[in-house]
Amino acid sequence: MSDNIYTYNPTCEIEVANKSVIYTPKPAFRIFKNDLAAIMAYFADSNDYVITPNIPSELFLKKLKCVYKEAPLFINIDDLTKKISKKEIKVNELKPWGWSGHIHREYEYIISECSDHFRNSPNGSWSIRHKDLHSRASALNILKKITTNNSVKGLIPDKHHPVICKDHKDIEREVQLHHEIILKSPWSSSGRGIQTVKNGDYIQTIKQWATGILRSQGFVMSEPRFNKVLDAALQFNIKSESEIEYLGYTAFKTNSKNAYCGNYLNPDNVKEIQEPLKFLNNLIDSGLVETITGALKGSIYTELHRGVIGIDTLIYNDEDGNMVINPCMEINCRYNMGTLALALQNMVHEKSYGTLYVEQSVNETPQDMEGRLSAKHPLYSEGDKIKKGYFPLVDHSLCKQYVAYIVVNC
Repeated sequence: MSDNIYTYNPTCEIEVANKSVIYTPKPAFRIFKNDLAAIMAYFADSNDYVITPNIPSELFLKKLKCVYKEAPLFINIDDLTKKISKKEIKVNELKPWGWSGHIHREYEYIISECSDHFRNSPNGSWSIRHKDLHSRASALNILKKITTNNSVKGLIPDKHHPVICKDHKDIEREVQLHHEIILKSPWSSSGRGIQTVKNGDYIQTIKQWATGILRSQGFVMSEPRFNKVLDAALQFNIKSESEIEYLGYTAFKTNSKNAYCGNYLNPDNVKEIQEPLKFLNNLIDSGLVETITGALKGSIYTELHRGVIGIDTLIYNDEDGNMVINPCMEINCRYNMGTLALALQNMVHEKSYGTLYVEQSVNETPQDMEGRLSAKHPLYSEGDKIKKGYFPLVDHSLCKQYVAYIVVNC
């Protein structure tokens, strides 16, 4: 039986934005990648391999297998390469967090040993066109397809659509039109590459930031600053040019700077967000998913990508206080925290709810952080489901700065 190989490269969008396939991450990014490498385990099956620089301890693996029966094998890259060269492993697919020219270069040997089916798929090679899969301009094209001649009520009006700004005059025009706007670089990830213009004040520091983006990436995206109600995402799996599977929706938290703060688990059980989720479910029942899949078909996403994509949406209140949704804020053409949240929900009791956290440990070691959280949120299970408490998603004894965990409530 062929095995899939999973690897975590959280800098994939930075790699894509880089003009060279050679990419050397900053030290903080290297630590982040190494600390959370085992996170890919929750997408894998028991016969698959997850590449990690350090193998999780037996204590962690025992804890993991209590709630995740499909726990894969963990292996470092050197041992994996040896096993493949000795034909001890027959590789089906390489499954990174996200594709880039750099990941193709770094794992060239493993890709060459993958199945013919994989090597002949859109993921089996990299071209300059793949870069557009990660562009916010490409997501804007899908948004326009979704909202054009659409009978689904509650969709964002054309006047609120993002706009491509090619110079400072374009940006200043958007400031005058909407007074408060959010500027985004075309290629960035996880809340990075974002600046907010408040009270119509296009200040010098933001102008300098925009100048750098205009020079390096060619344009800046501008959108009105909305009265946000909820961030949510629709998850899909592109299986072929004609087959797109809807996986479900997730809801997540962001801070005032639009940076990711955590994903809800079993969001339907969270009282505070019931109203916007009811609005979202009504849209889904009215054909929103079918409309989105229709917009994706025939696009670069079905042409150049196979696998998971997450489409970030934004539910907000318009000028009249009515809920409206932007059904395609941006497209994460990769695994994402939403797909991870969906996978983790299988470990959580259906009547419970929780939050997925990815954090930097501050003023304490990851091990001390785990001890504190374990004491504060004791773990209770019912069968093989987590009913309540704290559960580490990676072996915190191996982490230097960053941790990933869930806290479940009932």
